[in-house]
Amino acid sequence: MNSVENQSWIDFLYLTDQELMEQCVLDKFRASGPGGQKKNKTDSAVRIRHVSSGLVGFSSESRSQHINRVYALRRLRLKIALTLRSNPPNVRSELEKFVQQTKNSSFTLNTRNSKYSIIVASLFDELSANNWKVSLTAKKIGVTSSSLNKFLRSNPELWRALNNL
Repeated sequence: MNSVENQSWIDFLYLTDQELMEQCVLDKFRASGPGGQKKNKTDSAVRIRHVSSGLVGFSSESRSQHINRVYALRRLRLKIALTLRSNPPNVRSELEKFVQQTKNSSFTLNTRNSKYSIIVASLFDELSANNWKVSLTAKKIGVTSSSLNKFLRSNPELWRALNNL
């Protein structure tokens, strides 16, 4: 991966946290939220802006700047997966591997999983190919429509993106 300009959105999702952070601008600031006596005394809120795409991940729910950085980076990865959809490369193999691993169980995936955003991107590719029909997509990937629906509803950002599309 030579330069940022030659990378597709899927390349960004495969980057390590450190590699992705090298392509971003990190802003630390004070924000309202938890803090007690330390409120408005520490810069614990974090905003991470991906320079080449302009997408932003933000977090201020923790008093720890380190934890907020982790949350903001996860949110940035998810925004990349959901937003940069033009000419998507085929990453169906990631989705197929995941479905095979979860055979005979529900379609669930923790947001902390390093492949979360890649599987979400792959799922949205499949949904797009099936005219955004959840039941048809579920049948094609081999899961129940209720478990796929439950997975999509488990993350409000996913559900919002699906409804917008």
